[in-house]
Amino acid sequence: MVLIPQITVAQTVEELEQKATSAEEVKNYEEAAHLWWIDPENADAKDALKNLIAN
Repeated sequence: MVLIPQITVAQTVEELEQKATSAEEVKNYEEAAHLWWIDPENADAKDALKNLIAN
C-alpha cells in the first residue's frame, strides 16, 4: 500500500499566488502571467493578470 500525501486545493492556490507575486517582484512578467493564468476562476488571479497585462 502506497500512501500519497494529501494536498488541499487552498494550499495549491496559495502556493501559486506566492510564486506569481514573487515572479512579478523580480520583473519576470511572463512567468507571473503564466502562474496567474493557471487559476482563471480565482477573482484575485483575474485581477492580478489584468493588472499585469495593463502595465
